[in-house]
Amino acid sequence: MSFSYFESADESTIHVAKDMRDGLQLALGEEEVELSNSNREDAVVGVSPDLLWVNKAVYRAINEIPRSGELPVLYSWFRYGPSVPIHIFHTDNLVPSTLGEYVGNLQDSRSGSSHSIYEFFEFFRDLIRGDDFFSPEQSLSEYLLELYESAPAPYRDLYKNNIKIQQLLADIKKITDATPMTENRVEEYFSKFESIKPRFERSLYEIEEIPEDAEDHIIDFLYLIEDVLESFKEVDFVSRTQQTPINDLWYKYQKHAWPWPANWISHNTSDVNKPAAAEFRRYLDSEITDQKSGWQDEIQGLRIKLRETGVLKASSTRTPLEISSGAVAQIDDAILGDTSSIQTHE
Repeated sequence: MSFSYFESADESTIHVAKDMRDGLQLALGEEEVELSNSNREDAVVGVSPDLLWVNKAVYRAINEIPRSGELPVLYSWFRYGPSVPIHIFHTDNLVPSTLGEYVGNLQDSRSGSSHSIYEFFEFFRDLIRGDDFFSPEQSLSEYLLELYESAPAPYRDLYKNNIKIQQLLADIKKITDATPMTENRVEEYFSKFESIKPRFERSLYEIEEIPEDAEDHIIDFLYLIEDVLESFKEVDFVSRTQQTPINDLWYKYQKHAWPWPANWISHNTSDVNKPAAAEFRRYLDSEITDQKSGWQDEIQGLRIKLRETGVLKASSTRTPLEISSGAVAQIDDAILGDTSSIQTHE
């Protein structure tokens, strides 16, 4: 099943999206922004940094331009934050242009659109000027953690903890067969993991709208990370054949573990009162049904590779515990107390 916003939404809503697109293209052109930073070393899997910024910009326009309420343009919160499932906002379809190149009256709007192209242009221009995203001094992780302050309250902590898991896996991804597994190095990995894991579990289990099978899937991946970290205690170096599946934890987590709960977050945060929302939710239901066995197979395949290369022992198989959010909270408080935010680094 596929989803097309233009086939599902009404004409006036499509016109709002097109006027917004035109204003965004003008702002990008006038501010001489090139959407070409997709090769950043800290890029996430499956979404270019450019598209992350565009999604955030459109999300902010939807919420901030009207004096009250939101513009009737569909968005949801997905893998890495706000996501706009409308093809004209994909970076491949955006063509930056200047005010001098624009043909037409910028003060006009298409039929049914409540704001002019120039209003959208001004909003996006000011956003670009005040945003640190295009500065190489701000890491993508820092950018996302800042963005998540505006995430819907039930999901805010989960998004932050997800990034911290990815930061740890990014560190592990740098391991080579020449990396000494010193006691201090292994302890640093464990310290980060043991700080993040109970908080991740707590933030996940507190969201009732994420089904148990999606929860179990990603918690099982956390157990896999823990087993790999345990294996580091027994070696001085990993072998070259072991390096590949160990490094692959970072990719598999983002591509095959996180998307299952993330799709449910997208389903639950798409406003049912907006045009095309019902069709979009049906599409996500179908996507989850079609993809979940593949997500499970990919993680199982990684586990087999880790076992075949000797990273994991044959006995390193765990079953996710059934634990309530209240129990997780008690464990979290007992272990960590009321500590401040975890400080991590790239």
